[in-house]
Amino acid sequence: MKANPILILFAVIYNIITAFLLTDMLNNQSGSLGYVLILFPTFWVISGIILFIIKKRKIVDFKGIINKIFLFFSTPLALILSYYIYIQLSDAKYVVMTAEYDKGNFRYREVTYDYDVAGPTQRKEFYILKNDWIKDSIWTYYHKDGSIKKTEDYRKTDNSNY
Repeated sequence: MKANPILILFAVIYNIITAFLLTDMLNNQSGSLGYVLILFPTFWVISGIILFIIKKRKIVDFKGIINKIFLFFSTPLALILSYYIYIQLSDAKYVVMTAEYDKGNFRYREVTYDYDVAGPTQRKEFYILKNDWIKDSIWTYYHKDGSIKKTEDYRKTDNSNY
């Protein structure tokens, strides 16, 4: 069966909006809770209503494997599945804390990852703001038992670069 062009267009627009929201959320971590609790669910409900309407009016037929694939990528399931796969395949496990603070004339960010939800700490990362967040300070990686696995030193000896 041939792919429905309206469903293709819907899937493309849906994923462009999702990518924009994700990028904006990652760049604005202080407002990320608003994205998770308000923007994404609102976007998903509106998208679901639109999909329901175009299905009910028989504009789109979900028959055929290609249309079902485009339907899958027009729902939050694709995002949730890709996030789950990313978490399983990468070192980035669960972000349990992100804090930003000013110290002296600089803006810092501290990110803490855990192995599991409410589990032992996996690593602590530190960044400094210089047009973009760059690695700073000493990053500490932990074993699951809490002992230090390794450290990486990103401290600058000359702060004139900031």
